[in-house]
Amino acid sequence: MKRRLAQAIDGLPDGYRTVFVMHDVEGYTHDEIGPPSASKRERRRRNYRGRRAKLRDALADFAGEWVS
Repeated sequence: MKRRLAQAIDGLPDGYRTVFVMHDVEGYTHDEIGPPSASKRERRRRNYRGRRAKLRDALADFAGEWVS
């Protein structure tokens, strides 16, 4: 599972992967991520899409093996 998760993260487009790692792995806030010109809403949208949509698709065959 760890290997598949690493592969799924590596497979994200650059912008999604960067935001995912900075927010969910390294613990940065949305305000700390990205250029000041990028809106907080845009950073959250990228994080949401990267974390939920892309990773869920990449790890779909593991569905039901963990509790949300």
